[in-house]
Amino acid sequence: MMMYAEVKLIFQTVTRNWRTKEIMDDIREFSHVWMGKQPFYRMKARAVFQLIVYRLLSIAHHQEAPSPPF
Repeated sequence: MMMYAEVKLIFQTVTRNWRTKEIMDDIREFSHVWMGKQPFYRMKARAVFQLIVYRLLSIAHHQEAPSPPF
C-alpha cells in the first residue's frame, strides 16, 4: 500500500471571492458540455476545466500579491 504525504498548496483556501461571473459561467458551460456528450466533448470539457483552474489560480495569486507601497 502506498502512503501519501500531506500536500501543502501554495495559496490560501479559496473563499467566496472566487465566485466571479466568469467562473460561474465557465462552470455552467463545463456542465453543459459534459452532460451533452457531443462529439469531442471530452476535449472541450478539458479546455473549459483548465480555464476554470487558470481563473482560480489567477485570483489566488492576486490575493497573495503584496500591496504596492505609496
